Amino acid sequence: MNVTNGVSCSICHDVANCELIQLTCRHAFGRSCMRLWLATSDQRHCLLCEQPLTDYELQRINYISLSERVVGVSSTAISIFKQHCPQVILRGLHILTSVTRMACGVLLFLGYFAIADKELQHVLLDALPNVIGHTLATYVTACAILALGSAVGSFGSAGGVSKVFGTAVGMTSGALTSACACEIYGDTNGVRFPTTLRNAIIALGGLVAGASAFTAYGIKPINR
Repeated sequence: MNVTNGVSCSICHDVANCELIQLTCRHAFGRSCMRLWLATSDQRHCLLCEQPLTDYELQRINYISLSERVVGVSSTAISIFKQHCPQVILRGLHILTSVTRMACGVLLFLGYFAIADKELQHVLLDALPNVIGHTLATYVTACAILALGSAVGSFGSAGGVSKVFGTAVGMTSGALTSACACEIYGDTNGVRFPTTLRNAIIALGGLVAGASAFTAYGIKPINR
């Protein structure tokens, strides 16, 4: 039983979950109950005897523990992330699909000429597995970067972090993810990216994740 000197919360009478605060007038109330009452009314006194609350008592009532803050920020961030992440990934995949269609059109165009040119035919057949591998790697990396940016922006928005700082963190995370993806893909396939191309991929990853984090700030959490 969650009581103070045998007294339970005078508002909700929840003896299991309500964290009690005993006032100088000896009446006890749950911290969350008093916090809600103070937020929805202009009264600053005990609900039972109307003795004015001291500054110290108001500080105790409005105090939010670290665990409560973590839970509150996490819950809000998850609500934002669940709304934003699918949207931003679908938009990114739509753009990638459009680019892939254009690339396939170019390959089909070249394939038409390859019917009569055996050398070009061999070049296309040799390049096809690499094209498929690059495409799949690009899709996976893009989804990871967009999701990462969405997560950074969601937590930044929920935690009250400025949009500029949240976007900067998203860009940094995206750039690091792109750099790691280049290293992993290169080591796995025995490919060494030219420095210029590698830097361009890293910069693009940073911009994509930063844009994803930036747009997450416009999403409002769903109240439950």
